[in-house]
Amino acid sequence: MDKPIVITRREFAKGMALAGATLGVAGGSACKTLPVSTGTETPPGKGSGDKIHRWDLGFYVNPLDPRLAERLAWLKQRGVGVIGLDGTGIKSPEVIRQVAQTLERSGLRADAIHGESAVARADDDLANLRAVHTGVLDRAAVWSVKYVVVHFRVLQVSGTNYWQRENEYIERVGLEAYDRRVAEFLAWLCEEAARRHLAIAVETVPMQHKYGHKIAEAVAMVERVGAPNLGICLDTGHIHAANTELAEGFRIAAKHLLTTHIHDNLGTHPPRMPAHKADLHWVPGLGTINWPWAIQAMEEIGFSGPAIFEGVHCGNKGGEGEWEKANDMAIANWRAFEVLAVAVKNLT
Repeated sequence: MDKPIVITRREFAKGMALAGATLGVAGGSACKTLPVSTGTETPPGKGSGDKIHRWDLGFYVNPLDPRLAERLAWLKQRGVGVIGLDGTGIKSPEVIRQVAQTLERSGLRADAIHGESAVARADDDLANLRAVHTGVLDRAAVWSVKYVVVHFRVLQVSGTNYWQRENEYIERVGLEAYDRRVAEFLAWLCEEAARRHLAIAVETVPMQHKYGHKIAEAVAMVERVGAPNLGICLDTGHIHAANTELAEGFRIAAKHLLTTHIHDNLGTHPPRMPAHKADLHWVPGLGTINWPWAIQAMEEIGFSGPAIFEGVHCGNKGGEGEWEKANDMAIANWRAFEVLAVAVKNLT
């Protein structure tokens, strides 16, 4: 397998400047509001190898956001056609109906919803576990979502450092015994999802989850269950922080890849570091992921997208105007990385 080309900071900066010039992206400091290119431009090249695959882009939103309609209109104005939906535990039929109406009026398509995390319980109370997941499936059907995302091998526990108790429990019962329960639950979940014309996407979790962060093991679980509506949600930040080259993560997911959570961070960290200090959800380009190489891998495996950003920010999450600035920057950077992916490929 070919190794990634090492690019110096100077070369990277030069490439970003060239990409920005090609796409009409202005330079500036982090999180400056940038002009966004949403057309179908292809920079001058020497043949088919210079063509840019332009992915449709999407962003996760909170369905309970009081500014939901405003945010959806803002995204549509920037050429965004799809969204992901956060939020679980919504039970009010009236609220669910209102969200559905807001989504329909926006003209945006809901690609995925982040469902309940746990796929097992220590007391093996399947009635309780199935009930909370059924609620998510029902909402997803009303909101015309395609994929429901669940976390790989996550045990239903609460409180701080919950992943430590999860790790200890899996070690106590044995991984194979635990996986039998997870596989049985996922098989049931896929059957219920199929009745609602939905698919289930398994997402690996941060490195603190000793048994849930490896993409190859999540793929093995998908293949073990064998349901036609079961696949992978690749979370770029989780993969990067788990010491896996993102491009390799895409190749491992390959034909099983259904949807994405795209964001950046600083990579590998001590396993006992709190998740929020490692899973930074920065705008792509502010961390250390090799995005041009990852985009090449996305094209190599034939992933048609969309590429969906999840909760991206520039270090001031929740700050005034941060949502708009970060999302503008994410769009501009991604388009620049598409250009750089071609430039890097042509160096080989």
